[in-house]
Amino acid sequence: MFSPLRYENLDGKRIRLTEDFTFNVSAVERICVPAGFECDGQSYPRLLWMIDTPQGKGARAGVVHDYLYSLNGRPCSNGKCYTRKEADQIYRRALEAAGINAFSRAVRFRALRWFGWAAWRSHAKRIDRTAPELARLEENPS
Repeated sequence: MFSPLRYENLDGKRIRLTEDFTFNVSAVERICVPAGFECDGQSYPRLLWMIDTPQGKGARAGVVHDYLYSLNGRPCSNGKCYTRKEADQIYRRALEAAGINAFSRAVRFRALRWFGWAAWRSHAKRIDRTAPELARLEENPS
């Protein structure tokens, strides 16, 4: 369901994809995270790293999820706009595809539903700040 995840480690916490990375959500739905995308894989307290590190077994699911959150409801590589709830549900599906056990998936998903709003809102604010600059660039491409 995943293509190979190829990346460079930036600072021990963040990674940058060196190739496009895809996840087949279903037989007819695919998400392609573009090369150059930067993220932290999975964001959770260091105490939980004994279960799985940010670039561990669930990292592929984290990359897909971080990409969807970074878009914050804007069109994805497949043209679809995903809500926060849909992005979280895709993360849960991706964790299953990565071989994460049911208990760990449930804990991660529940924590994400409780606390993920902060990251979603943060991306929305970043998008709001950059929107005027993007509009100027579209009007005056150089």
